Amino acid sequence: MCHGGSALARIIREIRAGIALNIGVDTVGSISYALLPALTGMLVDDVLIHHRVSLMSIAMKYLVLLLVGLLCEIVAQLIWWRVSVRFDRSAKQQYFLAFLGQPPEDWHSAEGAGAELSQVTNNVTKLEQDYLTPLVAIVKDCIAMLVYGVVLAWYTSPLIAVTIFAMSLVALAVPRPFRTRLSAAASRYYSVLQDYTTRIEEFLRARLQIPPRAQSAFASTHWSQASSVARARFGYGRRKTIADGASGTCTELVYFLSFVVAGAACLRGQISVGAVAATLGYAKAFLSPLGDVLYSINAIHSTDEIRAQFETVAGKVSWRPSIDAGVGRLRCREVPVQGVSVRTGGRSPDSSVSSEDSGLVLPRLSLAPGDRVLLCGPSGSGKTTLLKSIYFSPADSGVVTVAGGTLADPRDAVFYSGDGSPVFHSSFRDNATYYGAFDWDEALLTRLSGGTGFYQRLAGLPDITVASRGERQFTLLARGLLSGSSVYLLDEAISAIDVDTAVALLDSFLELTAGASVVLVSHHAELLGLAGWRRIEVSPDHAGVGGSVVDVSDRRAKR
Repeated sequence: MCHGGSALARIIREIRAGIALNIGVDTVGSISYALLPALTGMLVDDVLIHHRVSLMSIAMKYLVLLLVGLLCEIVAQLIWWRVSVRFDRSAKQQYFLAFLGQPPEDWHSAEGAGAELSQVTNNVTKLEQDYLTPLVAIVKDCIAMLVYGVVLAWYTSPLIAVTIFAMSLVALAVPRPFRTRLSAAASRYYSVLQDYTTRIEEFLRARLQIPPRAQSAFASTHWSQASSVARARFGYGRRKTIADGASGTCTELVYFLSFVVAGAACLRGQISVGAVAATLGYAKAFLSPLGDVLYSINAIHSTDEIRAQFETVAGKVSWRPSIDAGVGRLRCREVPVQGVSVRTGGRSPDSSVSSEDSGLVLPRLSLAPGDRVLLCGPSGSGKTTLLKSIYFSPADSGVVTVAGGTLADPRDAVFYSGDGSPVFHSSFRDNATYYGAFDWDEALLTRLSGGTGFYQRLAGLPDITVASRGERQFTLLARGLLSGSSVYLLDEAISAIDVDTAVALLDSFLELTAGASVVLVSHHAELLGLAGWRRIEVSPDHAGVGGSVVDVSDRRAKR
């Protein structure tokens, strides 16, 4: 069982009203079904034998109780589907927030995102199906046993019921109705779930480049996508509930027919049908929840390790939105801090470079506010590693500082664009604003695009991943511009764009980011016309003890 202060307990407390309503409606249904065997006994004793009441009176009472029980069963199941999908969504959100909020040095490689995603999905499913559902089922089964046990005391008698048991087996072969609609709803749910899986994997792979001030926007987007899965799952649950309810009704009708057959045998003096029918009905109703309780206890214990792991992960989340309120569309409107300085040197953080470069001693590089720096050097000299070490530097490393102090997280003031920068299966606007984390400014993006036509082509594109590589690079530039960062690290950020267009975009970008520091890595720098830029050449140290940088600012590239 979960402790009062645990993450699972908090989630369950937020859905406790739905759980209580489900238990209440289910209890009413149990009482209705508990009266059916007694009514069957009355049918035999008072109608068939003693003729004290009319057959129509018993039939009407039976029909009313059957309809009440069926209605309660359907309503209780619909309530439970709503409760379970809310639990599922909230548990996924807890995992997502924990993953999103982990510092870069705690993350595994991007290649591990699929395994992490699989673990999240499996854990949430296991928690719902083998912890929450059995936990509530135990309460309902105990109530059902109490109800049936009380009524059973009224109808104790010897049980000779081969015919009734045989008819019970027939109910198992009753085909479920609405099979086509149920299949379509299931297909819809799994399709939406697959789309959610694809998107969440993108988020996990992009986690290192998502600045903290954008995390709430990503959490909101994830909430929306998880809600789509929840709606599709609820649609599937609705179809399944109606199908199960209809199948249950058929089962009850089969039992009723078995009672009629037993009544006929009673008229021939073979058996006491009233006692047999009533007792068998209660025996079936009483033994079934007892077995369910034993199963539920075993299922709950099977989740001990997963619950412990969930509590560990959920404990890392610094803020927990309400299930009903969602997370809101919180956006970062504040202007990033100015006067940001960069000074590298020393050992690179393990999380910012590949495993083979882990522990690399970086060359020293100083970057003052407003600098325009061209980073030169042959392939493999460490330019990309140097830029990533700046962007992914730990908060207390002192690599990125402002007004003499270290930033809480460098990614909130530094923008990095390179081959690994994330582009999502979503619109240009969602990609450029990090799902609303940055303010949308159409005029600013129009000025950035200038006469290149990039913005006009991409503005209405619903999925930016189908765009060309050059168009995706423009999307990243647009994201950087909207971020309002103080430092821009552009690693081959315009390499897939033709030279004339690249020159126009770079000029617009520099004009719109006046006052910010820009570091550019480009293998075609000579064609970009970077007069006035400070040129820094990175030389690899083949001895493995670190590289060096040389200021070659007196060399100027010509257009």
